[in-house]
Amino acid sequence: PYIVMVAKTAPWNTLDDMLRDMKTNPNTFFFASSGVGSVPYFAMMDLFKKAGAQVRHVPFSGDADAFQAIAGNRVQVYTSTAGSLDQYDVKGLALMDATRDPLLPNLPTVRESGVEAYYSQWMPLLAPKGLPADVKATLSDAMRKAMQSPEFVERLHKLNLVPGYLNSKDCRAFVEEESVRNAEVIKGLMAK
Repeated sequence: PYIVMVAKTAPWNTLDDMLRDMKTNPNTFFFASSGVGSVPYFAMMDLFKKAGAQVRHVPFSGDADAFQAIAGNRVQVYTSTAGSLDQYDVKGLALMDATRDPLLPNLPTVRESGVEAYYSQWMPLLAPKGLPADVKATLSDAMRKAMQSPEFVERLHKLNLVPGYLNSKDCRAFVEEESVRNAEVIKGLMAK
C-alpha cells in the first residue's frame, strides 16, 4: 500500500491534522506526484477530493525529485511505498489501505480518518497470450515458491513490504477488478 508522507519536520503528526490545515487554507499547500497520470497523482487527487481539501499539484519525474522537493518545502506531501520511509527524511501519516499493515502496526489507515482511498503498488508476472498451460503452471509455481522464500521475504521486510502471491486465475481477476476500480476513480476525478 502507498503511504501519505510528509517531511519529518512538518507540523502534522496525523492525517487529520494535515487535512484540517489544508481545508482551512485552500490552495496554500502543494502535493508532489511522479507525473500526471501516475499512481501517486491519482492517489493524492482522490484523497484530497474525498477529504474536501484543495491542494495544488507539482509533478516530478520520480520519487527522488519529489522527496527532494519535500526536503526543500517546495511541496508538503507525497505518497509512495513503505520502502521510502527509511530512505528519505519523511514520516508516514497514513496507510492508503483499509487495514493496518502488520509491519507498520502504529501507522493508521486513511480509513481511520474517514477517507476511503486505497492505493497500492502491485506487479504481476505477465506472459504472452496462448502460453502453453504447462509452462504457465511452471511459472506460477516458481513465483509462489519465490514469494515463500525466506530470503526473499526477509529482503521485502527490510523495505517494509509484504509479499503477495496470487495464482494465475486470481491474479487475472485482481487485475481486472483493479482496472474497473481505477477507471471509476479516474472518471470521477476528471469529471467537471
